[in-house]
Amino acid sequence: MDETQAAGAIREYCSENGLDSGDRLPPERTLVDLLKMSRTQLRRGLARLEAERVITRTVGRGTFLAQPTIGAEDMSPQDVLVVRSLLEPAIVKLAVATATQTDLSIIQEILEASERAASPDEWERLDAALHTAIVKATHNSLIVDLYDRITKARSASVWGELKRKSYSPKNRAAYEHHHQTIVQALTRRDHAAAEAGVLEHLRFVSRAMLGSDLT
Repeated sequence: MDETQAAGAIREYCSENGLDSGDRLPPERTLVDLLKMSRTQLRRGLARLEAERVITRTVGRGTFLAQPTIGAEDMSPQDVLVVRSLLEPAIVKLAVATATQTDLSIIQEILEASERAASPDEWERLDAALHTAIVKATHNSLIVDLYDRITKARSASVWGELKRKSYSPKNRAAYEHHHQTIVQALTRRDHAAAEAGVLEHLRFVSRAMLGSDLT
């Protein structure tokens, strides 16, 4: 069972048992027995869901289904892209130095899952999850909290509408090429290439979604 299947099994359990936003999941030892998977498989599935902002985990408190995002409608796509262009190059530079092999494996798995995505909505969700996984690889809770605002903005209807309008096989192929470049740079610990890859990616996103380059 890979991490995608494990994450799916956890999602299915939550749905079938009526768990809602803010509800606490059973402890790992219980989920292992309920879902008939190893602890390693469970943890990979939980890590995937956490990267996708489906769950939140707090030491000493447990694992919870994430609360719905709020306040995102106030952030314009242009503002979001400007902030991303300021933050993400520095974030990926730090992640190059701090990412563990487990982090890199999770990032690679999300990348591969995004390339298999069958619909634009699924692809967009995994696209956001990939960027979030890179942020989490910094192991800096303040950066993770700051980036959560960007993730919320990406859930806003105005962002989603622009992303859907700009979606095409050609643009998706370009995004995936950018993602591959960034992940490869992370894997070989090349911060200059990772930073350059992020900036190239965000400039392309700006042109595709807004029809103009980053200012």
